[in-house]
Amino acid sequence: MRRHRDTEVEEQTQELRTITRLQEQCWALQIQGVKESMNQNKATLALLHSKIRRGAQDWALAKKYDQRTISKACGKNVPLRLAHCHSTMEVAQEKLRKYVFDRVNAHNLLIHLVRRRGEKLESMQLELASLQSQTAASKEELRLRQIIRQLENNIEKTMIKITTGQNIHLLYLDLLDYLKKVLAGYPTKLDELQNLVVTYCSELSDMKIMSQDAMMITDEVKRQVQRSPVALHRAQEPALRKETSTAEMEYQTLVTATVESVKSAVRCSHVSDIAGRFLAQRNTEENLELQLEDGEERRLRLKALVKQLELEEAKLKFRQSPSSMRCWELGVYPLLTSLCVPRRGWGLHSPTPELLSA
Repeated sequence: MRRHRDTEVEEQTQELRTITRLQEQCWALQIQGVKESMNQNKATLALLHSKIRRGAQDWALAKKYDQRTISKACGKNVPLRLAHCHSTMEVAQEKLRKYVFDRVNAHNLLIHLVRRRGEKLESMQLELASLQSQTAASKEELRLRQIIRQLENNIEKTMIKITTGQNIHLLYLDLLDYLKKVLAGYPTKLDELQNLVVTYCSELSDMKIMSQDAMMITDEVKRQVQRSPVALHRAQEPALRKETSTAEMEYQTLVTATVESVKSAVRCSHVSDIAGRFLAQRNTEENLELQLEDGEERRLRLKALVKQLELEEAKLKFRQSPSSMRCWELGVYPLLTSLCVPRRGWGLHSPTPELLSA
């Protein structure tokens, strides 16, 4: 029994050995086949690489030849060459064929137009020759020519009137702007003058009060001097010189302080100049009042002039009449000159000559 098992084991081992030997042979055959196929694939790859390289060279040569052909076909037309430089030969041929077809159509159209214009020129030359052959014109033609000349003259006159009206309109606009600027500056000047008048009035009232106090003091001193007898004054003069009372000293200091304050207010160094300074202040006040009245009058007149200019501007927008051309000489210029003439010792800036001559 044991021998039988050993024989079976040996048979199995022999079978396994034969199987492994066959597998090793198959594996060696497979490895050899794979190596042969790899060698064949390497040769095929080398052949394909050479073919691809040759095809790329052929493609580069064909592309260069196409670009050379396209540039030769385009000539000196740089935009057309740049538009077709990246295209293939077939696309470039199609585009160039279409471009040539369009150019041929445009050439044919121009030839047709030239022929039509030539025919029209021939007909006009024949008509001119026929008109030149007519020596004597009829009375109706002469009348029509005269009417045409009259209409041309009327058109020229109308154009001259239109240009003059436009110039007058621009002059009115410039004058209106100037008068508005002048009128806008008057309120500030009037306010300044009014402030000066108010300050002068306040100073004058203070000066009047001080002068009244000084006059009252001088009158009181005169009355006291007149009341005291001369003999008593002479008898008491040595005593008065020796013993001066404190009341009289205070009174004298008060009088001198009042006089000094009046001098400092009036800006005078002598008492005799105070009356003259008061008179000068009164004259200045009267002059300022007159200037205020004149400024108010001029402001009202300038307002009226601005309204008149606005009305003239509105009229010129709707119609252009020959009488409106002399509006400057008849109405506006005399009124402006009357407003710009200096009055009552103080002046006003007149319009500039550039504005008047514009």
